[in-house]
Amino acid sequence: MKVCLSCGQVAENTDAFCPRCGKPLPVSAAASPAAVYVYQMPSSPPPSADELPSMERFGTASLLGLLAFLASTASGVVMIVYLRGAILINTANNTVTISSNIIPLLWFSAGVEAVSLAILIGSLYYYRQVFVGLRDRAPTFSTPAALAVLAMVGAALLIVGSFVEVQYTVGLIHCLNQPGATTGSCAGGGAVVASLGLVGVAAIVFFIGLVGVLIGVWRVGVRYRTDLPRIGAVLSIFPYINWIGMLLNYLGAAQIRSRLRGGSGPGSGGAG
Repeated sequence: MKVCLSCGQVAENTDAFCPRCGKPLPVSAAASPAAVYVYQMPSSPPPSADELPSMERFGTASLLGLLAFLASTASGVVMIVYLRGAILINTANNTVTISSNIIPLLWFSAGVEAVSLAILIGSLYYYRQVFVGLRDRAPTFSTPAALAVLAMVGAALLIVGSFVEVQYTVGLIHCLNQPGATTGSCAGGGAVVASLGLVGVAAIVFFIGLVGVLIGVWRVGVRYRTDLPRIGAVLSIFPYINWIGMLLNYLGAAQIRSRLRGGSGPGSGGAG
């Protein structure tokens, strides 16, 4: 038999041209069929009781994330409710009046956000420990472990950015409440660009890192064949319902630990 060097088609020894692509075939037949090498991805070892410490950390990370997202959600809802009645816009003369009574609430909200982000950094740290503990068994946890560091850096920058943003907002409120002030005269120019730039960069860094962490959470659900972390990973990306995702992660961690302790492992399944 002959093998076409162009497309790999097998042909008869008597054929001069490839029946598939029409290219000339070798003059003599191959002494033996070409060897075919198939690369097989290494499979992950099945889950075992040795992974209990990692699942303990997974539960801790999810509990901290639950507390952080609950605090952030509550703060956001309160701010939305109060801001609706604190801002008066007069389109006739292009003026905006913001009640100065909102200023203490702004600082309080920034403080709550800072605390929630600090708790979330702790959650991200424990998630990273989970991925580091599992990456020797399932190499696909290496990327989430690296991105968890990025998420922690982004969260730290957001803490700084939130206070910078409030400081600018307080100055804006004082300016707008002056007689004859307009939105254009109080815009702040470079100050607002720098403030929004810092918050924007921090948010992008944090979001990229958080997505990586949640991919790692999804892979935990795949490895242990449980749906709770997979659903939790999806819900955790959405504001105001992300705490539900963390709650599911926490319940999933308890379920996995119970299986590992009982010896009824959830199966081998490699991380996807």
